Amino acid sequence: MKPGQKIAGADQCFAFLTKLRSELLATLCNAIGQYSREAFVVAALDLYQSALAEERSWAMTARALQAIHGEEEDRNASFERRGEINATIRGCSILAEIAASHAAVSGGFAIGEMDLDDFQAAALQVFWVSDLIPALRGGQLTPEFAVSPTGHLLHNQNLHDAVLAPTVRILHSRDRVEHSNAYAQHFAKAPQETFPSGQRQPFMDALQREFGVPAEVFLEFGNFLADLAVERGKATFTIPRSELVRWLEARQIKDQPDFAYLVDRLILPSRQSWQSLPDGMSERDFDFARFDRPFSLIGRPLLALNAEPDPLLAIAPAIVERAARHNLGGAAVGGLQGDFWISKEMRSYVGGAGERAGLEFNERVASAIRALGLQAEASVKPSACLNQKATESLKRLGDIDVLAFTADGSRAWVIEAKDIKLCRTMSETARRLSEYRGLPLVNGKPDSLLRHLNRVAYIRENATALARRNKLPAAPIIHGLVVVDVPQPMTFVTASDAPDACFVTIDGVSDVDWNGS
Repeated sequence: MKPGQKIAGADQCFAFLTKLRSELLATLCNAIGQYSREAFVVAALDLYQSALAEERSWAMTARALQAIHGEEEDRNASFERRGEINATIRGCSILAEIAASHAAVSGGFAIGEMDLDDFQAAALQVFWVSDLIPALRGGQLTPEFAVSPTGHLLHNQNLHDAVLAPTVRILHSRDRVEHSNAYAQHFAKAPQETFPSGQRQPFMDALQREFGVPAEVFLEFGNFLADLAVERGKATFTIPRSELVRWLEARQIKDQPDFAYLVDRLILPSRQSWQSLPDGMSERDFDFARFDRPFSLIGRPLLALNAEPDPLLAIAPAIVERAARHNLGGAAVGGLQGDFWISKEMRSYVGGAGERAGLEFNERVASAIRALGLQAEASVKPSACLNQKATESLKRLGDIDVLAFTADGSRAWVIEAKDIKLCRTMSETARRLSEYRGLPLVNGKPDSLLRHLNRVAYIRENATALARRNKLPAAPIIHGLVVVDVPQPMTFVTASDAPDACFVTIDGVSDVDWNGS
């Protein structure tokens, strides 16, 4: 496309974006290929690690900055700077991953500060285009593009402005409050993780099977690497795998943990080139628009710089620590599922943790609604609340997450409680909206919203049985509602025209007109 040119139509726009992404990525790879691999990766990781240090500094000084500048000015300034920090983290992560497989193994140009700035801009451009494609394919992005006189790609920003921008601002404001309130904890000993009764040991066992070392050793791994960085006098350094394992084993940790297994588990392998895909893997496994990829720095933070049996590793201790916290948190609550893990024990644990987190959220929602003067019960089977036989068709409706009644029993609320992750990108936003359209899926099964709507409809059809079973004065008016933990795209845009498809956050349940007046 040339300046002033336009393109419209879903298929044409998809073909254009796909080709543009491919060409931008090829141009980036070719440019990176001219530079020294070790120097390029170390420089990218160094800048990434510096961004993490600044991120922590902003969090620790939240209370002081609010006292000096006021909450509103601090919120605006910190929001803008946090965006810049996130861009650095995202850009440097992309560059390090590509360079570890594509930059020159020997020779190559030295990387300068201005070079790295230009490369970051190019990497973020690849990410931006990649992020648009799922939104276009899902129908959430208007299929119309134009090129400005200055060469910029223009498109409709409604999805970003209506959904992603307010979500990020709400979460940032919440984070600043938490950072301010938690100031004293920055200098206190970290509290022990708390687990539901009987779950701590299964978690520890699963963690050991996944990473080969006890949980406390895994948590300390970043600190061990920081000690090695101090020894070497470099914040980011390279070291052969075998030498790293020997150094770790020489620390004489209690019970001699299997450091060789841990190191291998955390290595992000180097490939012949960035475009060379390992057997059994596809481009999707290395799509920069997908967060929480198993084969990325967040999943495997030790970057191999070659494919030798004893590869040279590039290590930034703060990035390793960030990955460990991310992975531990995702495992504990079931937020990271499936292929992110390699052991069947961890996959089994996180599956159960996800289910437990869902049931706990049901209880939280029920408790919040009871505090408003309604009767509310969590995790209710339709067969039980209607006093009907639990047939297969009734079981397929699924449980009612929260069933609530107004004090006079004239209204009943069938509530879907969804403790689902925050959407961090346009592509995640698009995928989430696609899951909550209130329509059947390609296989004929109901999507996540239609399943809820079907439950509400069935309870409405059987309101008399509901009244009889729950000793209500008369058949109640039935309402449907979806309550989420953090802001979701569906809280900002209409997911469905169905009146029972209203979405609110748990913090906003007090604003619901429960009596329908």
